Amino acid sequence: MINKKKLLLINGTQFGYSAGHYFYCKYLSGDFTIRYICYDRGLNRLSLKGTDVHYVSFKGNKLIRTIRFIKESIIQSYSVKPNVLIVAYFNICLLLALFCRSKKRVLDIRSGSLKKNKFFRSIGNFFILFQSLFFDEAIILSESLRKKLSVSGKKSIIVPLGSEIFFTGEHNYNSLSLFYVGSLNNRNIIETIIGLHLFLKTNEGKKIEVNYSIVGFGSPFEIAKIMNCIADLGLSDSVTYVGRKTNEELIPYFEHSNIGIVFVPRTPWYDCQPVTKLFEYTLSGMPVIATNTYENSRIVNKTNGVLIDDTSEDFCKGLLIIYNNRNSFNSADIRRTVESFTWANIINNTLKPFLERIA
Repeated sequence: MINKKKLLLINGTQFGYSAGHYFYCKYLSGDFTIRYICYDRGLNRLSLKGTDVHYVSFKGNKLIRTIRFIKESIIQSYSVKPNVLIVAYFNICLLLALFCRSKKRVLDIRSGSLKKNKFFRSIGNFFILFQSLFFDEAIILSESLRKKLSVSGKKSIIVPLGSEIFFTGEHNYNSLSLFYVGSLNNRNIIETIIGLHLFLKTNEGKKIEVNYSIVGFGSPFEIAKIMNCIADLGLSDSVTYVGRKTNEELIPYFEHSNIGIVFVPRTPWYDCQPVTKLFEYTLSGMPVIATNTYENSRIVNKTNGVLIDDTSEDFCKGLLIIYNNRNSFNSADIRRTVESFTWANIINNTLKPFLERIA
């Protein structure tokens, strides 16, 4: 039997809470021996057959824990002696490229700089490019992001975001069940709550049954804003902030919801940023209301949803379009628009051949 190649994956996000890397491990474990190094952020520890997860303490201030994380990653690299090292981008990750032991070093770039100030955003993007020069290869989520960062096409590969298929049945629209899952920070999710309030006021006489589940994580300040908005608009019976959930815990939401919310601000720093939730919703057969960013516009069409501006008024209009056309949506047709974006397809046909080649 041929020995498996060794893969060391380093990501500060706790294992199982970064969807892409969880599925990298799931679908690569048949061909690679995998060790995953991450912080222990106090979340429930998840396990996955074929993946050896090594946790690093998150205690101490940012400098102390960063030094600890880098030191432990270097030590583990000498223990594993991997054929391929994949590092999820973070500040000063170039130290891992310099000091970790590995035959090939790959930087996984999942975002450009999200700074609102144009000057600082340009500096941040340049720093991402600069650090990528210390790695042999780079993985990037989209061609538009690669161009924005000016990363060479010769030493990088596009590995897009994707999803599992959480629900295979047909959705019905006897009532409207909205679903948002993901980060809450800097997403302006309260605009969707206000937009829902406008929709209900506009259609007051129709007695439309609506519920909206918001699942995700964010700062205490952001969560408080959302909770206060729900209470102030008198929507406590319709809108629920659920908190953070694992992939397995999300399955009932994909089954029972019928409209996915893909709401990110329309800004230069989000425009080329693919959104995992877009594929999660559509592969589960539900239409989406998505803000009209460049990457969203490449996927969303009349078959699978509607594109809107990032305002409460436009969210209301988008919800009205979905409501008026609710009986024309077909879950099987929606899934077909994104069938190439399953994690199994992306990893088996794009990521795995790339890693096997460089290993």
